[in-house]
Amino acid sequence: MARHSTQKIIELVLLLLLYALCIALASALWAQPATLAICYVLVSILALSKWHAKADVVAYVVAAVLGPMGEAVVVHYGAWTYARPVLLIHLWLPLLWGDCRVLFAKVHLDGDEDHTTASLVRKPGPLHFSWEALPLP
Repeated sequence: MARHSTQKIIELVLLLLLYALCIALASALWAQPATLAICYVLVSILALSKWHAKADVVAYVVAAVLGPMGEAVVVHYGAWTYARPVLLIHLWLPLLWGDCRVLFAKVHLDGDEDHTTASLVRKPGPLHFSWEALPLP
């Protein structure tokens, strides 16, 4: 039991480090989009080499396509703008959407009564959404 908890903590730390890396890369390299895109490709390879179940890959691709499409629409209508965009958004944005989707999918609320315990859950089967996991009043 303790070994399982230690593995969960190590995996959670890895997720948080990858998330922090994504933020640091965007902050440092936003003015060099090609370099940033290459870095996010490497993050994607790292993340998908660790978490490569079919559901993870599908989630990555869906987020990498739909996330930037939504952003392109709102940028087109003036909600915000990006510095140095390519076709309204950055070249690296789809990679970031995919990376974040895979990373966030691995952090899940454990289902305890007060919904405060963060844990990592791997459920077999198709992608699904559950309102039960949300900390609603």
